[in-house]
Amino acid sequence: MKNLIGIATPQSNFCVEQEMRKLLGLEIRYVVMRLHNEYADAKVRIREYLLQLPKLMRQQFATLNVQSLWFACTASSYLITEQERETILNQFSKLFPKTTLLLASDAIINYLHSNSYKKIAILSPYPNWLTEKAIDYYESNGFVITAVEQINHLKEFSDTTSIYTLSNNDTRDGIESLLTQQADCILITGTGLPSLELLAQYQNTKIPIISSNLVLAEIGIQQRR
Repeated sequence: MKNLIGIATPQSNFCVEQEMRKLLGLEIRYVVMRLHNEYADAKVRIREYLLQLPKLMRQQFATLNVQSLWFACTASSYLITEQERETILNQFSKLFPKTTLLLASDAIINYLHSNSYKKIAILSPYPNWLTEKAIDYYESNGFVITAVEQINHLKEFSDTTSIYTLSNNDTRDGIESLLTQQADCILITGTGLPSLELLAQYQNTKIPIISSNLVLAEIGIQQRR
């Protein structure tokens, strides 16, 4: 369907829909698909969200055609190899030639490059193991990570679903700390972490603050023009 956006979000993630409605308003039409599988191990489950994307797209959208599909799970890109990423992108383009696929991670990289941001401070809601993968991902893409703040009570968790219980109050201390660091930009990573109210409160800071959902929407809209 012309101008219809598809948004793919992890099965327990309700934050994407809430924030996209605020970011896109009522003028832009979109339909949401759930990324789901039965894996209990978070490392496997999150990887499979992206690796099984073409299959999930066919199952949930059937004959519905979307102009673009926004993949709203940054963590998947942190856990796959570059070869796996290229394989999925190629497979997707062959199966859905009329649909443009935009990964949240690619939107972030695009945004950082377009604004000439080199030194990045990261606010992570992830457990230690996934935060480390996120750092590796941005460093491998040529960025310098100057500081990282995590949400303390989630650091040692093995799973990631506790991110969906967080609020702006859980991230404020981390933002305050990162604003004292040397960075071109602060990235709030994780599409399941509420960020828009926090961004509104900190919109006039000396260091720009962005989030996964904000950038995904901004780059996605740019690509539609």
